[in-house]
Amino acid sequence: HKNYELLENDIILTKNNAKVQIKFIDNTTLTLGKNSTLQINKYLINGANSKVNLKAKKGSYDLVSGEISKLARQNFTFQANTATIGIRGTRFSGDVNNGFVNCISGEIEVGVGGKKYNLKKGERLHYKNLGIIKLEKLKPSSFNVIKL
Repeated sequence: HKNYELLENDIILTKNNAKVQIKFIDNTTLTLGKNSTLQINKYLINGANSKVNLKAKKGSYDLVSGEISKLARQNFTFQANTATIGIRGTRFSGDVNNGFVNCISGEIEVGVGGKKYNLKKGERLHYKNLGIIKLEKLKPSSFNVIKL
């Protein structure tokens, strides 16, 4: 629904035949693929006091950060299973079920098992539980089509 108001602690679920795109008040755009679950733990846009915490519990996602990346990027957290992603003005995507995150543009910081990794444009990090499996370069086709 256009202009539907989401609140903190709301959970968004998509089924097998659906995906959803959410445009937040700061112009952050989040797309969830089929069979995905996302919880909005915190979403406050208030200048330097802005704070965002989103948690993808399952499925796939694609996020383009909005004004939060300029206002208070250090207060933005996106949790994807055991990985925690922070932004530096960017676009990233990934899949919770398959344990990977892609940095499409800009840079992201990914924390897994107490370690932090900086991903630059064109890199993919595979993780499982609290460990890193591998870091690799994305194929050019990954930039054009994000399969959700």
